[in-house]
Amino acid sequence: MTIKTILVCVSGAESGRLVLDAAARIAAMFGSHVEALHVRADPRGLVPYTGEGMDGSMIEEIMDVTEREGGDRALKTKTMFDQFCAERSLRRSDAPAASAEEERDQNRLQRLHQGVERVLDFLNHELSTQQFLAGEFSVAEIGFAPRLLVLKDLGIDAAANNRANVDGWIKRMLERPSIRGLEGLVADPVAAG
Repeated sequence: MTIKTILVCVSGAESGRLVLDAAARIAAMFGSHVEALHVRADPRGLVPYTGEGMDGSMIEEIMDVTEREGGDRALKTKTMFDQFCAERSLRRSDAPAASAEEERDQNRLQRLHQGVERVLDFLNHELSTQQFLAGEFSVAEIGFAPRLLVLKDLGIDAAANNRANVDGWIKRMLERPSIRGLEGLVADPVAAG
């Protein structure tokens, strides 16, 4: 059995430490992410429970005391949580740590991204002495165009890293009606299908 995330409700600094200790032990066994939740009472929720005969100032006083005590309790709980994390050298994050599979996917994407960057550098070099890959517009450009047009959506800037030759090549290709017509088609292949 795998437990990815453990939600821990921390009601206060005193009892919260015990709950966090237990959650940390379980998380260590499963390599889980622990999410701590502290809920602060809204003093306006007390209004329906106030008794008859209480005037507005009394109700307001109860609400102020509840707000103040809630703020103090929240601050103490946060301080305890920060100390708890520091004592155990726990990394604080807004999201669970990546699983081994997600890490492999990220590494694979990084390698693919690096491969694309190397191809773009190669193309930039090849285009330093000619306008198109085969000297003039050819089937080579038609084959590359759809791939180049999706690079921006993948977070890759084909013209970055001093690739002026690639940038000019893409601009020259986009002057061609056959290539310009591809722009909207390759941008979102899922929507088209």
